[in-house]
Amino acid sequence: MSRRAPAREPRLSGYVFIRHLGSGGFADVYLYEDGRTSREVAVKVLLSDSLSPGVRDQFESEARLMGQLSTHPSIVTVYNTGIAPDGRPYLVMEYCSEPNLGDRFRTAPLDLPRALDIIVEICGAVETAHRAGILHRDIKPANILVSDYGKAMLTDFGIAAALGGESGIGGLSVPWAPPEFVEGEPGGRESDVWSLAATLYSLLEGRAPFEIPGQDRSAGAQMQRIMHEPLPPMHAPGVPAVLEHTVAVAMAKDPAARFGSALEFGNALRRVQASLRLPESPLLVRAPRPVAPTEPSTVPPEASAEPADGTVLREQSIAPEFASEPRSPESGGKFIPGGQVYIPRSGDHTSSTVARDAGSAPAHRSGPPHAQFPSPEAATATGGGRRGGVVAAAVVVAAVLVGLVVWAAVGGDDEVTRPAEATAEAPRSDPPSRERVPAVVDATGEIIGSDAVFRWSNPDPQAGDSYLWVRTGTGGVDSPTQTDETTVTIPGGPGTCIEISLVRESGRTSADGVEVCAG
Repeated sequence: MSRRAPAREPRLSGYVFIRHLGSGGFADVYLYEDGRTSREVAVKVLLSDSLSPGVRDQFESEARLMGQLSTHPSIVTVYNTGIAPDGRPYLVMEYCSEPNLGDRFRTAPLDLPRALDIIVEICGAVETAHRAGILHRDIKPANILVSDYGKAMLTDFGIAAALGGESGIGGLSVPWAPPEFVEGEPGGRESDVWSLAATLYSLLEGRAPFEIPGQDRSAGAQMQRIMHEPLPPMHAPGVPAVLEHTVAVAMAKDPAARFGSALEFGNALRRVQASLRLPESPLLVRAPRPVAPTEPSTVPPEASAEPADGTVLREQSIAPEFASEPRSPESGGKFIPGGQVYIPRSGDHTSSTVARDAGSAPAHRSGPPHAQFPSPEAATATGGGRRGGVVAAAVVVAAVLVGLVVWAAVGGDDEVTRPAEATAEAPRSDPPSRERVPAVVDATGEIIGSDAVFRWSNPDPQAGDSYLWVRTGTGGVDSPTQTDETTVTIPGGPGTCIEISLVRESGRTSADGVEVCAG
């Protein structure tokens, strides 16, 4: 199918047209120069035949919310919005001159450290959007732009959602779409988690997850694989089994079996970085002031061929949500004015200091959904084992979030929104029920000859159960090993320790690892 010719560029007061940048199904993007600042900007202009009654009000409302999100360092900045003289709405955005990742990943897949760094930071952007009530619904390599300085930034947040709200119909980029979208169902936060993982898979493998070499690559064929076939193995150089398992959890067919939030997935990837002795990328999350959302749509998206620039219609389908779990000062984290949660890079020891206004009492903002913060008592392993901290870094599939204090200052200099107030202002929709995987019990270790022998029990055995174990106390972070047995023998003397986690067939993993030592 031939691409349509771009519409004529609008004449915009204060801007000088330079050239056409790209076109999608519902918009054209042009390069202009801002005459007041001499800055080059990208201007996204809606097609005249994409407009419908009331769409301007929706566009302006969503653009204001997009403006709030665009302060995030991993989201493309929106400078201005308006209506062109010919009646077409437009957005003035940051111009990213480097090729987007959609133009690069097929010919030059990213190396593992770079790909992890990008997706961890994009997870922070997606989590920020989710808390503002925006479901992206089209995360893919082409929607990750790269600035002049090599910074990866997510684009196409929510604007098409507002435009699609009236018709209730959206577009779908099949290669990165989760099964629920393919099957015509409305999605949730876990849908964006799938697409984040599918994007990471693509950046490393040089192809979309269900584009099988030598097989039919049509949208229809990929949709069937997405719905019914297991995720193909990853073969990129240096991809460890623990990362492949993490991606598989994020891309589980059942949304309830995935990581429950972009923040959970981002933290899981940070644990992969730790297990590989890579610097842990920062995860920035902002809890914006509540903004009245557009009416959530329950109509699923329409499948379509992938647009040239990834511009698709999509409807908003979640309500604003703020954090729900209390944090303690002891848990660490760094306050950023305006409500950001900063999860620092490894080695950033400033995270133990919590900033606050002088004379103000600490008020904890509730945390992201699905996060689990076991108390010191709960962290003690049953059966005589002791809870270690290594699997939290190495066994990334245990989506336990640690090291956060979320204090969101949203009023005056000293005003802090408390959880009850946030709940009143921004009613949250309950996440789908999720299975809590128990920790193993009755863990023991003994020395037999020159080996350390460990045994444990499964408190709730189910078909397909397996276990991840990792050696601890070695001075580093070892890679975990998966086994179907409830015993393991390794070379070692007294003081040899391992940490064990239970893994369900769905990929869900026990939040609490159990550490046990021999001798």
